[in-house]
Amino acid sequence: MSSILIVGGYGVVGHQAAHLLATRQPQVELLIGGRDPCKAAAVADALPRAAPARIDLDAEDPLAAFGTMPDLVLTVANDTHDRLLRSALQRGVALGDITRWTARVQDALAWAAAVPPRAPLVLASSWMAAVPATRDAVAPNGAEAAAKEAWPCMGSQSC
Repeated sequence: MSSILIVGGYGVVGHQAAHLLATRQPQVELLIGGRDPCKAAAVADALPRAAPARIDLDAEDPLAAFGTMPDLVLTVANDTHDRLLRSALQRGVALGDITRWTARVQDALAWAAAVPPRAPLVLASSWMAAVPATRDAVAPNGAEAAAKEAWPCMGSQSC
């Protein structure tokens, strides 16, 4: 995999995901996506192999403006109208969405059944639990210094 677009990449969860991916997968190009290019650039500038990418989940076809499709879209912002889901499925782009609650996962699976995915599709709803669990997996046994290195913005108001 050579590129990951993180939609919502400058929010709390997206920033943490971007930092973790940059640390653990330094060969991967990260696209920090969102509606505000300045906020995306602020996160991207602090990471190796990262660039800002403007994307609006309210657009009819959010991926239409991308000349080259990312290998994976990681959604950490709520795709309320499933536009990004449909855009990725229609293009055969892998999608991981961690913002869906059960009913929304069921709706997305029903839509995906009509347009069978040509790339992996992962839908989850446990990001609130997953962030601390992932942090603890990175730094087992209460290794607070390692956790702060892996998750620099955890508990910080400056990120």
